[in-house]
Amino acid sequence: MQFMSTFDAGDHVKVKRLLYRHHGIYVNDCRVIDVSGGRNIFEKPKALVQAGTLKGFEGKRGTAEKVPPGGKFLRSPLPRAPTG
Repeated sequence: MQFMSTFDAGDHVKVKRLLYRHHGIYVNDCRVIDVSGGRNIFEKPKALVQAGTLKGFEGKRGTAEKVPPGGKFLRSPLPRAPTG
């Protein structure tokens, strides 16, 4: 049985977790590249960039969605540099 994805290669995808949103890049054939590992800020240097399945990226209760180009994923905008 083959699953047809609604994503195109290179799409920025995200899935909602309990306290955060997990981001990745859709590759093809229901595969996603993401950064995983490191359960807290002190373990982040040990995190790995890895390819996995879309189903694994989504987890047990999540559903991946496409982030629109230029989509905001920061909670607040970065301040702009003064001009002039």
